[in-house]
Amino acid sequence: MGCLDQRRRDVLGIALAVGLTTAGGAARAEGGAFLWPTATPAGDGPSGGELRAVSPKDGPLRDRAREIDAILAEAAQDLGLTIDLDARPDIPPGVRDADLVELADKRAVWILSPRVERDGNELVVRIVAARPGSKTLLVRSERVRQDALSLRLVVMLRDLVSTPAATRAEEPRSSRPARALTDPARSDGRGALALSAAAYGGFLGFAIKKTSRSEDDRLLYPLMAVGTGLGLGASLIAADEWDVTQGEALYLNAAMTWPTASALLLSDGYRARPRMNRYAFGLAAGVGGVGLATLAVSQRQVSQGGALVAHSGGALGTFGGAMGEYLARGELSQTPNRGLGYGAGAGVLVGGVLGTQIDPSPTRVVLFDVGAGLGALGGAALGSPLLRRDATPTDRRGFIGATLAGAVGGATLALVATRHRAPSRLSRWPLPVPTVLGFSPSPGGPVPIVGATTQGTF
Repeated sequence: MGCLDQRRRDVLGIALAVGLTTAGGAARAEGGAFLWPTATPAGDGPSGGELRAVSPKDGPLRDRAREIDAILAEAAQDLGLTIDLDARPDIPPGVRDADLVELADKRAVWILSPRVERDGNELVVRIVAARPGSKTLLVRSERVRQDALSLRLVVMLRDLVSTPAATRAEEPRSSRPARALTDPARSDGRGALALSAAAYGGFLGFAIKKTSRSEDDRLLYPLMAVGTGLGLGASLIAADEWDVTQGEALYLNAAMTWPTASALLLSDGYRARPRMNRYAFGLAAGVGGVGLATLAVSQRQVSQGGALVAHSGGALGTFGGAMGEYLARGELSQTPNRGLGYGAGAGVLVGGVLGTQIDPSPTRVVLFDVGAGLGALGGAALGSPLLRRDATPTDRRGFIGATLAGAVGGATLALVATRHRAPSRLSRWPLPVPTVLGFSPSPGGPVPIVGATTQGTF
């Protein structure tokens, strides 16, 4: 009867342990496993000695070892491990824990090595597990009462195979990406975005006042203050919600600025009536530009260089549109609002699309613009003799053509000067370089000794 009660307690203990494992949501192990025969000593108890299998000379400990083997075999299968009970390996003489790691990696299976020894009325139980592909040895050791052996063994094995170190595969050191010393700040374009949105919010308040045709100037500054606050708040919310980079903030700024300027200039060029409606056109163009830019940055990452390309497109397009209208008129006395407007809109559109496709250096984009500006100034200087008092439309067109040619030439020169150059092949050969080797004393003072050295790759 006592034997039956003990058996019943063992079965209930295993069922309870497996139920706890399932209810706890423990990760299941996968793959095959070798379950070594229970060995002694445990290696974590009072006795010492070389690890060996439990033999009949150990007396009652032999029965406990067989019980441990049976419980662990069933529990391992419940946890998802496949154990070949017909291929139980023997314990090699002189084996060490470090050898289990190599064996698990070599055979591509789990190695489970239970150990047990007696300490008074308790058992010292130790389970050592090695996972294939891992250099980490998993160990769990407890002092267990004999009547709680079944439950504790299942819980110990569950804890071993469900620990994060057991369920996570280790990557080779060479394949792990190198981490930067510091992580980039989130939304580092917050400041630029806040400035742009605040300025556009102020323009929103100004446009509302002008479009309403109100004669009360006391409304102007409150409306501008409210608009600035709305723009600033919206930018801060966007920066907290999304990771806005410097490039994206500058890109959105270009989408606000140049389309708005284009709409205002075109309204003046076509003499829109009533005149106050031009501010409404400017607002509509700015909102449309921001919408297109937001769609673009949601699909592709825009760098600072790409954002500057959008600004450069707007600026150069404005200049080119003005020169085009001057060229068509042959007259320089009137402001070319239509050309300026069309140029600003077309330039920022082309630059915005190009900025999402390329990633140039910001310095190169700035130098390109500087080259175009200096070239235009040089061309205008060379063509200035054509602007005499009795200049004809042909003379004026010649001056405009010289200015445009200078801008194109300066931009081309800037592109060539800032391109990436490979090391010169001549630098690889030893070449003589004149130098001063030393000084020779003389009554009139030291006299330099001129010679030559070689420079290059030997």
